[in-house]
Amino acid sequence: MKASDDGRRPLRDLALRYTSGAGRLAAAIAARPEAAAELTGRPNRVAVISDGSAVPGLGDVGPAAALPFVEAKAALYAEFAGIDAVPICLDTGHARGTDGVVAAVRAIAPTFGAVDLTGFASPSCRDIERRLRIALDVPVFHDEQHATPVVVLAALRNALRVAGKDLHTARIVVLGSGVTTGAVTRLLLHAGAADVTVCTPHGILDPALDTPPEPTAWLAGHTNPRRLHGGPAQALAGADAVVAASADGQLDQHLVDTMAAPPVVFALAGPQPPASPAAVTATHLTELLAFPGIVRGLLSARAPRITTAMLLAAADVLAGLVGEDALGPHRLLPDVVDPQLAPTMAAAVAAVEASRRRAEPTVHKGP
Repeated sequence: MKASDDGRRPLRDLALRYTSGAGRLAAAIAARPEAAAELTGRPNRVAVISDGSAVPGLGDVGPAAALPFVEAKAALYAEFAGIDAVPICLDTGHARGTDGVVAAVRAIAPTFGAVDLTGFASPSCRDIERRLRIALDVPVFHDEQHATPVVVLAALRNALRVAGKDLHTARIVVLGSGVTTGAVTRLLLHAGAADVTVCTPHGILDPALDTPPEPTAWLAGHTNPRRLHGGPAQALAGADAVVAASADGQLDQHLVDTMAAPPVVFALAGPQPPASPAAVTATHLTELLAFPGIVRGLLSARAPRITTAMLLAAADVLAGLVGEDALGPHRLLPDVVDPQLAPTMAAAVAAVEASRRRAEPTVHKGP
């Protein structure tokens, strides 16, 4: 064979695969759409999508300026979980907002095994996630609604252990408003926290309110068992733990001093208020502890959606990776580079999906 022929051979092989090999795969998928999971790279591919309306630390900078942030998150998926993540920034023009984003993501969804929404402004991000969760056959992940609650729950469990307290009996206050406040509170309740009070900038949510504004109606009906009234001062007096989920300026040293000793103080939006040396504190808990492992598990199990049981399992893993010898007031979670973190969390998430499928009733077809 001539050298020139040898150089052209790989190109001929690729051409044959494209025209005949790819054609056979396309025909197989057209006949049986679920075959795409075995015949394409879709099961290991995630779309990391932003419209640049709420880039962390920068705010509304637009889709072009959001690209480095989205590219960085895609690189983290690859590094920590071996996921093929594709950064996508949407410029929906006049359709910017819920309708435009939902339409754009639905249009590209057949390429991906999961969708990661990042850097979308609140409260539209909640509606976008909800609508896509209903419309798509793949999981839709959002840090504020999935990663942040998992990290907070894991850290809070360990913080309460350090303080000699228990999640099920502790008095917990969540300060703030918005998507993160609601998502954190819901997961705490599902985890067994029985005494949770939510205090927004407008005051304590009260289950006795006649017409609480959406989306706080559910929170108002499932929190504040002590029927407290007022603001942060009334909510925090005697509380065991506080999670300041948004930067609403409600948490200060005076309020922390009224809490039960030793206080557990999480200032997620910073800054951390001064506290006594006995306090158990945390700030800026990173979602990197959660999202690679959770999404890796979703993809490995080919799960169609994210469930509360998965988030609880992920939080169990995250809390459990800190041994008793390492646990302390300022050491509540494992390092992000812990090699056990992503694979252990992924296995736990995948196990929940496997259990769900086993529990589904068998559908018998034919006679």
